[in-house]
Amino acid sequence: MLNEWVKSPTLIEHSLAVEAVMRRYALEYHQDPLKWGITGLVHDFDYERYPEPGPGGHPFAGSLVLESLAWPAEMREAILAHEAYTRVPRASLLAKVLFVVDELTGLVRVLAHMHRGRGGLGAVTVEEVLERIGDPRFFRALSRENLEIGLEALQMEPERHVAICLGALKAAWRRARRPGAPEAGRL
Repeated sequence: MLNEWVKSPTLIEHSLAVEAVMRRYALEYHQDPLKWGITGLVHDFDYERYPEPGPGGHPFAGSLVLESLAWPAEMREAILAHEAYTRVPRASLLAKVLFVVDELTGLVRVLAHMHRGRGGLGAVTVEEVLERIGDPRFFRALSRENLEIGLEALQMEPERHVAICLGALKAAWRRARRPGAPEAGRL
């Protein structure tokens, strides 16, 4: 589905990053890593075709497609709720985690690209991510307000969230670079 709907390498990288972190959070909360990972993987699949927010756009259009394919309601609701403008309540743990994971993965990817030639993602630290979160001039696409709301809903400290996200992304990056591993995104 992702390959059919998404052509942008950047959006594919983002989707793979969110998938990796969602799988890690599933283990953290004793949930199904496959279900959580797939939810993360497809959460933005409709964005290129329907980029406008609103009833006919992202993520509403994608949710209708998933509904027509009989995807579970919890996954569709989490995907709808990952965008604050939808005003869909983040009632499930899956929805709460997807909301806060989506916010942070973009920032980590930007930092990894900044460290190209110096270790990439491997050179990014929890302290650096926290410092960049605290600098509103850096990566303005990050909604610090949404990050704060999401962390409050999970009753989680920013340091813990960053450590989980960064750990999951680094583990996925290492797996993708193993000898014999299939070609993968850069994360």
